[in-house]
Amino acid sequence: MNKLINACWLLTLLGSVAAFYLPGLAPVTYCNKGEKCKSDIKLYVNRLDSVYSVLPFEYTAFDFCQAPKDVINKESPVENLGQVVFGERIRPSPYQLKFNKTEKCQHLCTKTYSRQKKDDDKKLKFLQQAILKHYKHHWIIDNMPLAWCYNTAGGKPFCTTGFPVGCYVNKNGKGMDHCSSSNSYSQANTFYLFNHVDIIIEYHNGEKEDWGKSLSGTPGGRLIKAKIIPRSVKHHHDANGVPYCEGGGDSLPTFGFKNTDNDVKISYTYSVTFVENNTVKWSSRWDYILESMPHSNIQWFSIMNSLVIVLFLSGMVAMIMLRTLHKDIARYNQLDNSEDAREEFGWKLVHGDVFRSPRKGMILSVFVGNGIQIICMVVITLLFACLGFLSPANRGSLMTCVLVLYVCLGTPAGFVSARIYKMFGGEKWKSNVLLTAFLVPGITFGVFFVLNLIMWGEGSSAAVPFTTLIALLALWFGISVPLSFVGAYFGFKKKAIEHPVRTNQIPRQIPDQSFYTRPLPGIVMGGILPFGCIFIQLFFILNSIWSHETYYMFGFTLFVTAAWFFFNIFLDSYREEDYEPVTYSWQKDIEILPEARKRQGGVDHILLAQDVTQPPPPSTTSRIPTTRKLPPRAHKGLTAEGNEFLFDQQPFRIAGGTFHYFRTPESSWYDRLLKMKAAGLNTVVFPVPWNIHERIKGKKNFTSLKNFLEMIKSLKLYVILQVGPFVENGLDWGGLPSWLLKENIKHKIRSSNETFLNPVRSYMQALIDDIFPYVYSFYGGPIIAFQVEHGFGLYLKDDTYLNFLVIQFRKNSLDEIIFLADRVNFIGRDRVPQTIKCLLIDSPHEDITSAVVKLRSIQPDVPVLLMALPTAHNMKWAMKYEQLNLTEFRNRLYRSVVLGTSFVFHPFIGGTNYGFNSGAINYTDSQLQFDLTTFFSDAPVTESGEYEQKYFVIRSALKDTKISVDGGPPPPLNYPSRNYGKYEITSYMPYQSIIDILK
Repeated sequence: MNKLINACWLLTLLGSVAAFYLPGLAPVTYCNKGEKCKSDIKLYVNRLDSVYSVLPFEYTAFDFCQAPKDVINKESPVENLGQVVFGERIRPSPYQLKFNKTEKCQHLCTKTYSRQKKDDDKKLKFLQQAILKHYKHHWIIDNMPLAWCYNTAGGKPFCTTGFPVGCYVNKNGKGMDHCSSSNSYSQANTFYLFNHVDIIIEYHNGEKEDWGKSLSGTPGGRLIKAKIIPRSVKHHHDANGVPYCEGGGDSLPTFGFKNTDNDVKISYTYSVTFVENNTVKWSSRWDYILESMPHSNIQWFSIMNSLVIVLFLSGMVAMIMLRTLHKDIARYNQLDNSEDAREEFGWKLVHGDVFRSPRKGMILSVFVGNGIQIICMVVITLLFACLGFLSPANRGSLMTCVLVLYVCLGTPAGFVSARIYKMFGGEKWKSNVLLTAFLVPGITFGVFFVLNLIMWGEGSSAAVPFTTLIALLALWFGISVPLSFVGAYFGFKKKAIEHPVRTNQIPRQIPDQSFYTRPLPGIVMGGILPFGCIFIQLFFILNSIWSHETYYMFGFTLFVTAAWFFFNIFLDSYREEDYEPVTYSWQKDIEILPEARKRQGGVDHILLAQDVTQPPPPSTTSRIPTTRKLPPRAHKGLTAEGNEFLFDQQPFRIAGGTFHYFRTPESSWYDRLLKMKAAGLNTVVFPVPWNIHERIKGKKNFTSLKNFLEMIKSLKLYVILQVGPFVENGLDWGGLPSWLLKENIKHKIRSSNETFLNPVRSYMQALIDDIFPYVYSFYGGPIIAFQVEHGFGLYLKDDTYLNFLVIQFRKNSLDEIIFLADRVNFIGRDRVPQTIKCLLIDSPHEDITSAVVKLRSIQPDVPVLLMALPTAHNMKWAMKYEQLNLTEFRNRLYRSVVLGTSFVFHPFIGGTNYGFNSGAINYTDSQLQFDLTTFFSDAPVTESGEYEQKYFVIRSALKDTKISVDGGPPPPLNYPSRNYGKYEITSYMPYQSIIDILK
C-alpha cells in the first residue's frame, strides 16, 4: 500500500516538469535605453564550420571585423567542458544592437588587401577557401542562434542556425551554393563575399503575460526570434570615404572579387529591424528552428521500421521454438525406446555447454564492464534529454553530461567486469581491474589525443586546449579509475555467479557447418538485424554531429533503443565461442550418461577440460564413463603444482634422454639403458611409430614395445611415452603407416577428419590396452606421462583433433600428464585443456632463455619442460660434418638448470635410420635433403654404443647440480670394436644427384 501511495506522489510531480525550462537559463527582458531594464543586446560570434571539412575555425582566425581585444578578453562567456570539447569558441562581436532601435546600413569596418603583400594575399586566400568549402557563421543573440531562413526548391520554409561566408560562381558561370538562388550572382569565376547582413529581431511585448506587468507600460519585451539575411553588397562611399547603401533593399549591386584582382577593398555593414510579435511565447522560441528540420516524418518511419523488424523476427523465433519444443516433447514421450533413451537431444543436448567459459574471458569481461558503463551513460543521458535538461539552449550540456556520467559510472563497470571474470573462474584479478579502468578509456583517449594534435597543427578551433586535456585526465584518474576499483572490490567480494545448469567439462563439438552458419557470416547477419532497427536514428545523430546541427529527437531515440534491447535480449542464443567444424560424432568416444557420474572401480573418472594442476570442483563434475576394471591407484605419480613437478608428492625434476628402441638392436637395449642411468638420467623418452607396430592394416603388434618397457622397469627408470600418432623424429611420414596415406589421399591427415580419425581411434585404443599394465599410478610401471602429436603448431591449428587424442586417454581412466611439444614460434596456438605445453629446441644455437620466458608468459604457474634439448647436429647427406662445441653445450645445460626447467636430451642414444627418405626436408627450391643412415652421429652415446665427451659433461653436470643424487652407477665399459681396416672411397656424388640419375 505504501508503495502505491509513493508511486501516486511521483505521478503528481510529473506535472511540475512543464513548469521549468532549464536551470540557470532565465528569460531576459529588454526595454528602451534609459529604463531600468536591459537595453543593450549582445551579439556573440561562434566558430565557423563546414559540412565539407572536418576543421572548424574560430571567428578571429578570419580577417573579419573584430571586437577590441580587451572586450574579447573581458566579455567572452565561460565555456563548459562540452563546449570546449566540441570546439565551440564564443566571442563578443563588434556589432552594437539596442533594443527596438532600427539601424540602416551601419558601417563596421573596411578591409583593404593588396595581392602584392604576402600577408594580405594569405588572408584573402583563406577567405576564398572558406567560400569554396561552404563555411558558415554561427551567431548568437540572447542565447538563441541567429537563424538564416529561406524557401527550399519546393517552396517550403527552412531555417538553419548558420549562414554562409559567401558563395562562388565557377568558370562556366554556374553558381555554387547560395549563388544559384539569385540572378544577381552571375559573373563567372567570382567570389561573392556576404559583407552585409540584415538582422531581424522579433519580440513579445509582454501583453497578457504575467511578466509583462513588471514593465509598467514601459516599451520592452522578450526576444522570441532572431533571423539574418546575408548579402553581398557593393558599397558607395561618401566624401569622407564612409560606405553607404544607396537605394537599400535587394536592388543594391553585388560585391565580388576574382583571383586576378590586384587590390580588393571590402566594407562590412549591417542593418537591424525589430518586429513585435505576440503570437509566440518565449518558452517556444526554438520551435521555428526545430520544426523546420525535415526529420520528424522520417523519425516515425524509423519507429515503424524497428517495430516491423522486431515483430517479424520475434514471430520467426517463436515458430522455431514451438516446432523444436513440439519435437522434444514427442521424443521425451517415447523414452521407452532404448536407443532414443540413451541419446540426448534438444535442450538436454546443449544445456551443458551454454555457460562454458570463453577462451578470452578476461577481454570479454572487460568489454562487458565497459559496455555496461556506456549503456548506463546512454540511458541516463536520454532520460535527462527527454526531460529537457539537455536542450539546445543549454550549450555544451549534452557533451558535458556524457563525459561526466561516463566518468562517474566507473563503479558499475568495475563491478560487472569483476563479477563476470569471477564467473569465468579467472584468477588474475589485478589484471582485470587494471584493464577495466584503462583499456577502453586508454584507447579512446589515445585516438582523441592524436586527432587533437592534428587539429592543433591545422590551427582549428576543434583542438582542445592543454588545460582541458589535463582536466580530462584528472577526471579519468581521479574519479573514473578509483570508482572502477571500488566496483571491482565489491564485485570480487561477492560470491561467484552460479549458473542455472552445470557446465560439462567435455566441450560438445559442433558438426560441420554450412557456410551461412559459420562464425564470420553469422557475425555479419547477426549484426545486420539489430542495425536495421537503429540505422535511421544513427544516421540522424551522426549527420547532426557532422553538420553541426541540433538533434532534438531524444524521445524517438529512447523508444528505438528500448526496441533494440528487446530485440537483442529476445533473440539471444547460444553460440559456441571460437568453434572448429568437425565431421565426426563425439558419441563414438564419450557418452554422457546418468550413471557416468558414479564411481567405478573405486576411482574417480577424469575431467577433460579441468586444468591438470588443479583438482576438479565436485559441484561441476561431469564424468567420463569407462568399462575398464581398475585396481585402486597405488601411487600419485607425476603431477604439477605451481612451477615444479611432483613425483609421489615430492619435488621432482625430469632429467631425460631420448632412446629410440626401434633404431637399436634389441640385444643392445640393456647396455644403452644402463648407460643412460649411469649418466644420472631418471627418464627415458621415446616415440611409438605407428608404421612399425601396424605395418598392415588391422595387424597390430606391440611385442617389442612391451619388451622395452619391461627392461626399463627393471632398471627403475621412468618413461614419457610419445604416442603420436605423428611422432616425426626423422621417420618416414612421421611414423604414420603407408596404408593410411592411401585411405587419406584426398583428405587432410593429422586433422579432425573422420576418415583419418577412425583408424587413429582403433590404433590408440589397441596401444592403450597393451601399455596400460605399465602405467605407474596403477601398477607401478615405468610410464609416468604421455605426449600426443609432435610439433603440431607448425602444421595446423585444429584443437578438435588434439582434444580427440586427449580423450582417448581420459576415457580409459588415464589421468597422467599429457604434454604437447612445439617449437617456440608456434607454442600457444592450440587450446587443449588438461595438457601441459613443452618446448622443442631445434637448433643447438637457439636462445633457451627467451624460449623459456615466452613459454612462461603463455603458461604461467606451470613447470617448464624442454622436451628436446639438442645434443648434436642433425646431419644430412652432402652436408659438412659438424660436432657440437662442448663449452657451448655445457653452458646451455647449466643455463637450463639455472632457469629451473626440466629437460630431455635429444638424442641421448644414437641409432640407425631405416627407410629410403628418412627425415627428408622439402625446401622452397624443391630440393630434398635426407638424413644420414646414422641417426645423430654425434649423440652422447653413439650408434655403436661408444661414449662421446659430452656424455661425461652431462654426467658431471647432473651430479654437480644434485639432480642426480648419487651420480648414478659407474658407466659400463664399451664393447670392444673390431678393426675392419681402412677403405678408401674413390668416387662419390651427392645423394640428390644419384636420385636424378636413377630417374
